[in-house]
Amino acid sequence: MRARKHLLFALAAAILAGGCAPLALRQDFAPAPAPGPAPGDRWAYQVVNGYNRLPVGRIDLEVLTAGADGTEVRMTRDAGRPEIRRFAPGWNPLSGHMAPGLPQGHNNAIATGAAVAYAPALPALRFPLEPGSGWASRISVTDAASGRAIEADVSGKVLGRGEVETPAGRFDAIRVRQDIYYRDFAWWRTPIQEWRFEWYAPELGIVVRREIRSSYIDLTRGGGGAGGTAELMYGDYVVEELLEQALRGSSPKR
Repeated sequence: MRARKHLLFALAAAILAGGCAPLALRQDFAPAPAPGPAPGDRWAYQVVNGYNRLPVGRIDLEVLTAGADGTEVRMTRDAGRPEIRRFAPGWNPLSGHMAPGLPQGHNNAIATGAAVAYAPALPALRFPLEPGSGWASRISVTDAASGRAIEADVSGKVLGRGEVETPAGRFDAIRVRQDIYYRDFAWWRTPIQEWRFEWYAPELGIVVRREIRSSYIDLTRGGGGAGGTAELMYGDYVVEELLEQALRGSSPKR
């Protein structure tokens, strides 16, 4: 069973890595310094279902405050009620959501899709972003509603630099991979594993494309036990693409 679990996770990682690889990446680029957002910066993302490429929503962001301690952003989803999101320096989020859209069953430590807080901040990007750089750390992930907390191991890797196409245009961006391994062991499944790929455009100082996928292995399929089978379960495949942006009151760049 253990060998099968390792094989399934390895297969999942290969599929995810290959499924969103750009055509070419350069390794000879200059290090990208940390961004310098300013109050009034605004941008929007189109949210797409990665499985069928159909648009499913929109996210609008506006910087309220920015300084050495981080950035405060007003986030509005689909013209709904705004929420305030805070980021540590370098666009590292202090809050977010548990890997979304995974099949529910038994008792999850934190329900998939639940609002969570990170302590310290989720290390999404570590500046300067330079060829081959990587990082790893352990953080605490806390359910904002219940207060239940788990640990997660997070690693990041700069994969290279190349062009990426978005509805807002084509950008020269640095591609970063993040792996989040939630330490939420359960008797019926392996821990949740999440993959994120981000394209950070130094020209704009923001991520212009983001892909989020996740999975775990259900150990109870087919009856479980020695005669049962394990099954790899996938969560939602979420893609966020830059739709429009206006920096410091400028016209949106296309």
